[in-house]
Amino acid sequence: MNSHDDKTLNARCIIFAAGAFDKEDLAVHGVTVMEEDYVIACDAGLLNCDAAGVTPNLIVGDFDSGARIGETFMDRIARIEEADSERVLRLPVVKDDTDLMRAIKEGLARGYRSFLIFGALGGKRFSLSYAAIQSLLYLKHHDAYGMILTSDAKLWIMEDETTTFFGHPGGALSLFALTERVEGLTLRGLQYELEDATLTNDFPLGVSNAFVEGKTATIAVRKGTLLVVQEDV
Repeated sequence: MNSHDDKTLNARCIIFAAGAFDKEDLAVHGVTVMEEDYVIACDAGLLNCDAAGVTPNLIVGDFDSGARIGETFMDRIARIEEADSERVLRLPVVKDDTDLMRAIKEGLARGYRSFLIFGALGGKRFSLSYAAIQSLLYLKHHDAYGMILTSDAKLWIMEDETTTFFGHPGGALSLFALTERVEGLTLRGLQYELEDATLTNDFPLGVSNAFVEGKTATIAVRKGTLLVVQEDV
């Protein structure tokens, strides 16, 4: 599906990966799963769906994580697949896509352009957390918007754009250059403001800025790729 249809234009693809997740994470971010949303569980991310009280439309994975959970989990996947084969997409263990990346591709193929991702960070393997951050850039480059949500943070990508929002006083805002340079960076309404500045990817100058009570935060990027991390600390 290459164009937005009425069903997906305002709906979201909500993905549950198998990393760290708390049942209150949706409420923390004010997320309510709606009927028009499309929910994908990545492998053992099905357990995070259970914790959230959400039934996934699709379960994607090579089920290596599920196999480590045990036979009960794998029997459950088999029963779901037997009842409705289209709800389970089994992937080979040897593949180019992570389970999360394949889930993202499935959402894009169905026309969704807004993605919320839970359980993407804090798993046993740091490499998969970093791959999840890269997946945000993949979405950005495929005409879509993605955000990773955790118990105390949200992460998103900015490229050649401006965004304005309110942050929680006492929370932290950190900015990281993913390209060699991020140019024309302007920050307003924050404790440390910048005007037409440059960030480089070899020095973490953008760590731990702070919101100012009663002020709207503005981030503007003229050139380059910026990872934005908003944390409640």
